[in-house]
Amino acid sequence: MNTVKRINEIIKTRNSFDFILNEKGADKLILTGSFDFSYYHDIELIFHGVSYHSLADNFYAPNFRKATNLEVSELKKTTAIATKQTAYCIQAETHDHLQKQCFYIVADSVTINEGRVYYYHRKNLKPEESIASWAKTNNDNTANKRLYYSILALVVFIIALSLFFFLY
Repeated sequence: MNTVKRINEIIKTRNSFDFILNEKGADKLILTGSFDFSYYHDIELIFHGVSYHSLADNFYAPNFRKATNLEVSELKKTTAIATKQTAYCIQAETHDHLQKQCFYIVADSVTINEGRVYYYHRKNLKPEESIASWAKTNNDNTANKRLYYSILALVVFIIALSLFFFLY
């Protein structure tokens, strides 16, 4: 299946309409897409051999496609595009513009990583699920103790507040 077509299919089927420019390397870009970045992302797009991009840091409701010949001609006025490279166009909304705009990436290739990546420790992962490498993976007892003491502190606070209003 065509890479661009597969990206758009994943976005649609996984409701991954929000994207973040997650990492900018010397010649690599990593985009992550999610429905809810508070907890996870469902798609990673790794562009290799990147020589140019005009992406916003966050964008929404994207449609990925290869740039048209006219768009490539315009890009060549400001950046060199090697014969092995592909110019990608991402039509998307941003916080600043609710109208879709075109953003471009010129890269050698793109890799698609599918599957849910959680931002917290979680048991019983399915084969296509994982935990982000940077997420804390404390053992469950530590996490449970932290939760227990947080709830206990809240209960004590509520009781103290109730007594205060009852006595005064």
